[in-house]
Amino acid sequence: MKEYMSKPFIYFVICILLGTVSTSHAQVDAPQLRCIAVEDNGDITLTWIPPADPLGQFLNYYIFSSVNGTPFVQFGNAIPNRLQNTETLIGVGFPKPTLKNFRYYIVTEYNDGSTKLSVPSDTLTAIELDLTVAGNVSGTLNWNLMRTNPLPTWENKYNLKRKLETVPPAVPPIAWTDKFATPDYSTITFKDDVARCLSDISYQIELEDASGCISRSNLVKERLEDNVGAATMTYDRISVGNGRNNMYWSKHPDGSVVKYILIHIDPSGIAKPIDTVSSTTFFWYDQGHSAQNQRQCYVIAALDSCGKSNGGGVKHCTIYLNRTYDPCAGEVYLSWTPYEGWAGVDKYNIYMALDGDTNYTKIGTVSGSDTSYTVKNVNALNTYAFYIEGIDITGRFTSNSNVLGTKFDIPDRTKFLHIRGASVISEEEIELRILMDRKAPIKHVNVYRGVKREGPFKKVRSVTPPLSILDTLFTVRDISARPNQMNFVYYVEVIDTCNMPVKVSNKFRTIYLSGNSNKDQMENNLKWSANIYVDSSAQERDVYSLYRGINNDYTPDPIRTLWSNQLAYLDNISSEIHSGDKFCYRLKLTQAPSDTFEIADTSVSNEICFKMEPDVFIPNSFTPNEDGINEVWRPKTSYIIPFKNYSLKVFDRWGKLAFETTNPLEGWNGQRNDGEAPVGIYVYRLEIVTVYGSTIEHRGRFNLVR
Repeated sequence: MKEYMSKPFIYFVICILLGTVSTSHAQVDAPQLRCIAVEDNGDITLTWIPPADPLGQFLNYYIFSSVNGTPFVQFGNAIPNRLQNTETLIGVGFPKPTLKNFRYYIVTEYNDGSTKLSVPSDTLTAIELDLTVAGNVSGTLNWNLMRTNPLPTWENKYNLKRKLETVPPAVPPIAWTDKFATPDYSTITFKDDVARCLSDISYQIELEDASGCISRSNLVKERLEDNVGAATMTYDRISVGNGRNNMYWSKHPDGSVVKYILIHIDPSGIAKPIDTVSSTTFFWYDQGHSAQNQRQCYVIAALDSCGKSNGGGVKHCTIYLNRTYDPCAGEVYLSWTPYEGWAGVDKYNIYMALDGDTNYTKIGTVSGSDTSYTVKNVNALNTYAFYIEGIDITGRFTSNSNVLGTKFDIPDRTKFLHIRGASVISEEEIELRILMDRKAPIKHVNVYRGVKREGPFKKVRSVTPPLSILDTLFTVRDISARPNQMNFVYYVEVIDTCNMPVKVSNKFRTIYLSGNSNKDQMENNLKWSANIYVDSSAQERDVYSLYRGINNDYTPDPIRTLWSNQLAYLDNISSEIHSGDKFCYRLKLTQAPSDTFEIADTSVSNEICFKMEPDVFIPNSFTPNEDGINEVWRPKTSYIIPFKNYSLKVFDRWGKLAFETTNPLEGWNGQRNDGEAPVGIYVYRLEIVTVYGSTIEHRGRFNLVR
C-alpha cells in the first residue's frame, strides 16, 4: 500500500483547523461511499455515488486510508473524473496477519474561486472474515462491522455464502451456495456444523446496497480432514526383563479397533513400526533393541476397521541404569533415566544381589523425582548386580530397569620410590633421577624442594611418569632453581588415582661446589656439601670424582677420586699455570649398586671457575711538578703474566689523544708535543691480551695536578 502525506491532505487539515471548509450551496460535496469489496487477489474496490456539480467546479477525488488505527493518509493518486464511481486499490494484499482495521473515506477537491476540499464521505471498514475449524467439522466464522451504524441504503441482513469442494476438486467446479445463511447486520459471528471426511470449505459474506453495489469480505478457505479413526492410546508399562523389553497395554475401548501398531522411537526421534498385532493381544516383547546400553522408547497406535489411525499416543521409555565407582571411597554411584510415559512416578526401589544370587534384596527407596543412589562399603571381593524398580503414582504399574552387574577392583599402591640422583644441568636447572615401581596405577608425582633437610619444602612440579608396567627410572627437571648459589634438598611423593599421597621418597641434596683461589700460592681451594642419602644395601661406598677444565677444556678423567666422607680438596695449579688462565671444576658423586637398584648412579655438581688474570693497579691522579714525587702516571701490574699485547691510551677532555704506549713499563710524564699538558681530568683506556687469548680491558678517569 502506498501511503504518504499529500498536499491535498495537508490543505484539508489546515482548512478544518481554520474553519474554512466550504458549506455553501456552491460547494461540491464528497461522493457517497456505499460499498467496500475485497477482491480474490486481496485488492480492495470502493464504490460510490458521484456528487452533483452544476457549476463545473469539480477538480479531483482523493481517497484516504487508515490501517491499525493509524492516522488517515492519502492512498494513490487524485481521481480527476467526477463521473467515475469505483476505484480498485491495487496492492493492498488484504488481509494481512499483523494489519487490521482497513478504513477508507473520500473527499472532493473543487474550485469555487479558490481550491477547497469537501467534508469527508462516510468512513467504511473492509470486512475481514476469519474461520476456525475442528478436525472434519466446520467451526466458527467471525467478522467486523463496516460501520457501527449501517447506512440506510444497506440491506439489513448479510448474504453468507458457502462452498464445499471435493479433494481433488470436481470438474466442472462446484458453485457457491448463495444465502446459505442471512445473519442480521449487527451480527459478527456465525457457527457452522457441517462435517465432511475430506473436503475444502469456503465462506464469503456480502452486503448489498440499494444502489446495486455489493460490499464483500475476503474469502476464507479451510480443509475438513477425515479424522475418522480410533482415539490415541498408550502403554500401561514397559519393563526390562530376561534381556528384552516387555510391553503391556489394555484393550482399546473402541470396538472398531482391529489391530495395534507397535512403534519404536530411536534416540534421534525417528519412529519405526516394529510389529502389528491383533486386537486380542495385550503383551509383546522386543528383543531387537537392547536396553542394556541406553533407554528404549515406544508408542502404540490403534488401527480401526477402515484402516484409519490417529497415530501413537504418549511415548513410554524404559529406565536405563548406569553407575560410576569410586575405588578410593569404596562407593558405587547409581544413576538412571526416569521412567517416561506415566502421569508421574511415585518412587524408585533399588535392588541388589551378590555373587550371582538370583534373589535380589531391596537396599533402598528414593522419591519419584530422584534418579540417583549411593551404595556404600563396596567390597572388591564380591560381584554385584543392581536394578531399579519404578512405581507409578497410582500404584498399579511397575517398571524394571536393565540389570547392571559388575566387580569392582581396588587399586594397589606404590611400593617403593627413590631419588637416585640430582645433577646440575645449568645455572637454573636441576635434573632428578627417580626410581619408582609401576605395579599400581597413579595420577602423578609431586616434586618438592627445600634448602634444609628439615624443611620447609615447596612443591615445584607435578609430573606424570611415562606409562609402563615395569619399574621405571625417569627424570624430572626443576627449571626454577639456582644451583650455582646454594644446594637444594628434594623429595617426591606419589599421588594415586584417588588423588591421595601414597608414597614419599627419600630426601636427596644436590652437590654445591664452592671455593676460593690463591694466586700467590697458585692454589684453588674447593669444598662441597655431603650427600644426605645413603643406601644401606649398597655393595660399596660412594665416591666423588673431581674434574678440572682449563680454558673450558675438561679432561675425560678426574684429577682426583675421593671417598664420600671427604668434602674438600686443595688443587695446586703451579704446573698448569702456563696452560691457561681459567680453571673450572665439577664434582660427580657415584652411588654404588644396591639391592633396590643394581646399576651405579651419578649426581653432578654445579660448575665453579677461577680466573688467573693479572692484578692491575691504576692511580687516580699524579703531580708532574718536578718535585720528584708522583711525577709519572702509569698502570702497574702484579702476578706473573707474560703479555702478548699491551695498549695504553690517554685522552684529554675533548677526546684528543694525549699519550699512547705499548710498553707496560712506560708511563706518562704530563708532557705533550706542544709542552706541558694542562691540569684537569683525563680519560684512559687500557687493553691487555694474555698469552691464553683472553682480553683484559680497563677504562676510567684520572686527575693531572701541578
